[in-house]
Amino acid sequence: MPRVILIDDEPPARRGLRRMLSAFDDIEVVGEAGTIDQARALIATLDPDAVFLDIELSSGKGFDIVADLSPDTNIIVVTAYSLYATDAFDVAALDFLVKPVDPDRL
Repeated sequence: MPRVILIDDEPPARRGLRRMLSAFDDIEVVGEAGTIDQARALIATLDPDAVFLDIELSSGKGFDIVADLSPDTNIIVVTAYSLYATDAFDVAALDFLVKPVDPDRL
């Protein structure tokens, strides 16, 4: 079962994504982070299989933590800004979801 971390500085966005992911029996949300520092701590501790990564965080850019991830960690970019699509490909993101996330797209 893939273990995932949600990284977004907006608690309602994390709650919504967690709720949508709960519909999948084969995904386990193991942590949430609202800042770059919190994300780095969770990544180091939990070694997730995937991260759902917001880009515009109040503490920096979500892309700042990509170097902290194992090469085997899947990145799913979740952002309100479609202009980051090219950057998502540059970090080999598995997917690019635009907020508000459509449950059917998820």
